[in-house]
Amino acid sequence: MAPHSIGSGTISFGLVSIPIRLYTAASSANVAFNMLHAKCGSRIKQQTFCPV
Repeated sequence: MAPHSIGSGTISFGLVSIPIRLYTAASSANVAFNMLHAKCGSRIKQQTFCPV
């Protein structure tokens, strides 16, 4: 069975228009983003501390 779109629209950039369709997600998943150091590319750690 083909998925059905729940909405549609158009994104325009000057004279170029791109048609889009919106679909529901097939499954839910957690998405995580990590900040990376610009020079070496390693993950940046956040330290938590009590200021008192």
